[in-house]
Amino acid sequence: MASETVKLKFLHICDEVILSVNGKISLINLFQFINSKEFPAIHSKFTVITHIKGYVSKYSETIEIISPSGEIVANVSGDAEIKNEEGGNNFIADFINIQLPLEGKYWIKVSIDGNILSNKDEHFFLAKKT
Repeated sequence: MASETVKLKFLHICDEVILSVNGKISLINLFQFINSKEFPAIHSKFTVITHIKGYVSKYSETIEIISPSGEIVANVSGDAEIKNEEGGNNFIADFINIQLPLEGKYWIKVSIDGNILSNKDEHFFLAKKT
């Protein structure tokens, strides 16, 4: 199955992603921590961008935000197409007004056609009390 050969090349969390007309990507305010005075907290907006490589094909990509207790607090799904062997696919997911129920580590779970590509120990952000 083609989706089993897909690899996650990068994942970044930031405030904003800007795409130029020639396809270049600008990431604004990369971060690993979300600070709040109390929990549950609402985070107004953040963006997750991923880049996958694999066989030329169309795929379904899903990004889920998983709380420290294992609850899915948000998700974005859409099509991801790899058009040539040398290229890959950038997937941009905006998360708006996401409720963060607990302080702790939030896993950014990335799946292609149901196959999990991200790792809990590498692809996460921390929500901390300030």
